Amino acid sequence: MVNKKRNFGFILFLTLGVGLFLYFLSKFGKSAIDLIYQNINFKYLGIYIALFFFSFCPLVWRLQVILKAHKKHIGFFPLLKQTIAGYAVSYITPSVRMGGEPLRVYMMKKENGIDVKTGSSCIVLDKFVEFAGSAIYGIIGLFLIMFIPGVTFNMKLILGVAVFIAASSLMFFYYRTVRAKGSLSSIVKIFKFNKTKKGETFLGAVLDVEKRMAEFFEKDKRAFFISFLFYCVSGITFVLEFKFLILSLGFDAGITELVILITLLGLANVAPSPGGIGFLEATQSGLFYAIRNDGSIGFALSLIIRCMGLFMVAIGFLLISQFSGKEIWKKMKKESKEGQ
Repeated sequence: MVNKKRNFGFILFLTLGVGLFLYFLSKFGKSAIDLIYQNINFKYLGIYIALFFFSFCPLVWRLQVILKAHKKHIGFFPLLKQTIAGYAVSYITPSVRMGGEPLRVYMMKKENGIDVKTGSSCIVLDKFVEFAGSAIYGIIGLFLIMFIPGVTFNMKLILGVAVFIAASSLMFFYYRTVRAKGSLSSIVKIFKFNKTKKGETFLGAVLDVEKRMAEFFEKDKRAFFISFLFYCVSGITFVLEFKFLILSLGFDAGITELVILITLLGLANVAPSPGGIGFLEATQSGLFYAIRNDGSIGFALSLIIRCMGLFMVAIGFLLISQFSGKEIWKKMKKESKEGQ
């Protein structure tokens, strides 16, 4: 029953997302492509692409800090590979920000010997830092959106509710984790995932992860602070990234527009649709229609952003196939030795 509801929800939001994409494509697609063709500045586009690739570096450094607090270490390039692989899986799942984490935990175990419980707690902590930073970004962005005359009251209300729910959920999660009351285990119990033998084992693993997370928040405040600083590096990189992306199309944008753009991009990524399809185009086109009366600029931006995302997905799945091939080879060698 749970799987049926999940599949129905997935199909519903995918259909909605595709519908939104086709609508904005029909409305702004031709003018957006003409805009790119006529205005593209390859120097600024090259800087944007370089910043896009660099944006994965702070993610690696942030997780390295959290791993170090757990007395573990993974080199930069192996962790970068795992981060890109996780990004690829997350991109094609219902939310761009989630989905690839189990793969990252598995790769950390197989390639670096990090046990599943430690890997899981590190990944969850890493996502918490990311969402905490995104919530702060969202609050700032929402505050700025309130002063845009072209944005309707209903839209401001919807965005406000979305940011409030996200921020409240993070505060609730942090409070219960610090107090060792558990948030993840509560979800497991509420949905009765622990009613089977495997479920009980899973609940035990979740409780252990929560214990490690509580210890991290209590004893490793310095590591938490440093990891958050690396999120701030990501935030600055995002601002520069989109600054040069807009410049590459022959336009300029101030810090206010850039923060709003990034905030809406974050909200689009949370939408339960693979790659945020439709929601990315809707938010960007709607924003530029509101502030510049030209939705084609936003649609052109979304096309370039999506192309870069799909390019990284291709790289990610190449890395996953390489990892899978090595695992199959190891298994074959092991079975061969056992058969001798």
